[in-house]
Amino acid sequence: MTGIHQLLMTSSAAVDNSGQLSEFTGDGTWTAPENVTKIEYLIIAGAGAGGIGQGGQGGGGAGGAGGLRYGTADVVSGVTYTIEVGAGGASLEADGASAAGTYAASSATIVGNVSSISGSGFSTITSAGGGGGHFAGGGNGQNGGSGGGSSNSGGVKEVAANNNGNIPSVSPSQGNRGGGAVNSGNSFYSGGGGGGFSQVGSEGGLQKPMTGGNGIDISTITNFDSATYAAGGGGGTYTTKTDASFQSNGGTGGGGAGSRDVGNPAGNGTANTGSGGGGGASGSAPSSSSSKGGNGGSGRVLILTL
Repeated sequence: MTGIHQLLMTSSAAVDNSGQLSEFTGDGTWTAPENVTKIEYLIIAGAGAGGIGQGGQGGGGAGGAGGLRYGTADVVSGVTYTIEVGAGGASLEADGASAAGTYAASSATIVGNVSSISGSGFSTITSAGGGGGHFAGGGNGQNGGSGGGSSNSGGVKEVAANNNGNIPSVSPSQGNRGGGAVNSGNSFYSGGGGGGFSQVGSEGGLQKPMTGGNGIDISTITNFDSATYAAGGGGGTYTTKTDASFQSNGGTGGGGAGSRDVGNPAGNGTANTGSGGGGGASGSAPSSSSSKGGNGGSGRVLILTL
């Protein structure tokens, strides 16, 4: 009988590497796994620091949230990509009468730092750092992913033209502007709240708390698990209003509380949430009675393989 020889064919199924989550709270690298050609990403930048509060000048503006960007992107299996996670802005020391000069000389340090994903053949995706809050004495907070809060200066209301969010402009928007500051030459005014991803910071006003703009529960806009990030800090208030009803809270998602006591600094933004620091409190004269703002929270990067 003629022998029948059967050719045994072997095959290997493609490896399914979808659904893998990588989370970065500091700089690093990520290599696209086998058979992965698309990812979902969430990139949160470092947030801005809060401004100094100063006796006789009003409360400091709060720091704005770091920019938050999300979406999908094509990647190449086996290629390694660079992950940058931005640090939060560093608050300035409360040094009384020299606060204005210190702010001008060190304003670059209070803005948050960018976070990004980059690599060969990949269009870099960058989230902008949050804007720092302005020191007491008058002026607008900084532009950024979300803008920092303004402060009291006397005379007229500060126009919120230089504390915008979503700078540089991207779509969808990466943040909101910080709160302005209503001014009448009265040191009892609070600094504006920092902008958050979901909400503009509260506008500073006479003897009232100024909350930061709220962050966002990322599960409502992405496929990542529920967590709330990118909130603005609370503005600094006048020191005589020490009861809890005058506390300027940070926005939901990790924003630092504004100070209501010149003896204590404002709250820091929570680490790795991209949330802003609170503004420093104001005391009565002398101008040496001042309060330090809070540091901005550092950023975070999430990658989910599709």
